[in-house]
Amino acid sequence: MVAGALALTCGLVSAAVVTTPVGVMNGPGADAPALDAWQRVDIRATASVGITGDYPRNGNGSVLMTSGDSSGKTTWQYFPTGGLGPLSSFTSATYDWYRTAASTTAAHFHPVFRIRVDNDGNLATTNDQSWLVFEHGAVGPYTAPTNTWVTDTIDGSTRMWVWQAGAANSQNPVTTMAQFAAGTYVPEAGGFAIPATATIVGIQVGTGSGWTGTFRGAVDNIGMASGRPLGPDNFELPPPPPPTVAAVPTTDLWALLGLSGLLAGLAAWRRRRRPG
Repeated sequence: MVAGALALTCGLVSAAVVTTPVGVMNGPGADAPALDAWQRVDIRATASVGITGDYPRNGNGSVLMTSGDSSGKTTWQYFPTGGLGPLSSFTSATYDWYRTAASTTAAHFHPVFRIRVDNDGNLATTNDQSWLVFEHGAVGPYTAPTNTWVTDTIDGSTRMWVWQAGAANSQNPVTTMAQFAAGTYVPEAGGFAIPATATIVGIQVGTGSGWTGTFRGAVDNIGMASGRPLGPDNFELPPPPPPTVAAVPTTDLWALLGLSGLLAGLAAWRRRRRPG
């Protein structure tokens, strides 16, 4: 993983290549919890996630996401040690996503972008954590393009909906990222305020849950510009191992010496047998 000072306001910039974890994990399942690494987490029931070559983007791979019915859910996650800076430091985020025409879930569904924040920066206490979710279909009528890659940029003007434990979670996206960064979010019933000092603890991209029908697609080139920038990260299959070169057989020195002695002896024997 490589983090650097990036401006993500114009889509893709130079991307860091990530090749692990590779392969598809089927739900239910998750990678062992770890920081500073991309992980497959909260994979439910009929869903699957992993780096494959099914829908390559800017290289030979991307992160495949599939779901067979409403019980499926996928999450591709990165939580760095110490987080990505305070919410007030957010500038922009970007990601690419893909939806196949074979997907039968509602036409507005596409992989969503989630920013996870923690009011006190302590991951051990979870009752003050929020998910700020970007989703086209939550802000108005939308039909997701199919069989083509889409690049979305999230900036200060982007409206997000919020999920908090115990809140109404109506998916009513009335708050822009600039308002979150300023600490002016007005919580829903049962929810709580999110200060500008809240720590961005990580980002997630995923699908579901509750999406009826099937979904098949992919994500790639995920990044954020904030107090501690991330990526954008380009997910690729690892290069194939170099071909094995067969060893050239070598003739043993002593065998060569023995052969030369035998030939010399044979020549001497033939000379002795010649008539005088």
